[in-house]
Amino acid sequence: MQSCSEYLTSLCQISGTFSFQNNGNLDAPASSIKFYLSEGPEFEEGRSILLRQVPTRMIRSGEAQLISFRYDLDKGQEVRGKYIIAIIGEERKAAESDKDNDYLIEIIN
Repeated sequence: MQSCSEYLTSLCQISGTFSFQNNGNLDAPASSIKFYLSEGPEFEEGRSILLRQVPTRMIRSGEAQLISFRYDLDKGQEVRGKYIIAIIGEERKAAESDKDNDYLIEIIN
């Protein structure tokens, strides 16, 4: 969601809630989620812009976690028609035994 305030010199921000679930058989350690702004639906190294990195807590097998996201935009920056891409645990590079259980749930405020 993008909202702007004309009262505060055209301050705009984007916000939302990201939900993810550990569908694996093992508990996942605390990590982080990086939120990127992208022109297209796929992450592109060097082209997608890092907006914010948010820590996550340890998540047990079968458990879900909600992460709130908010980012203040630069004056005149437009995000309509662009994509917010979330990458979980990028710094860990842990091997996964089953990538078929990876999926995202989007919640729009």
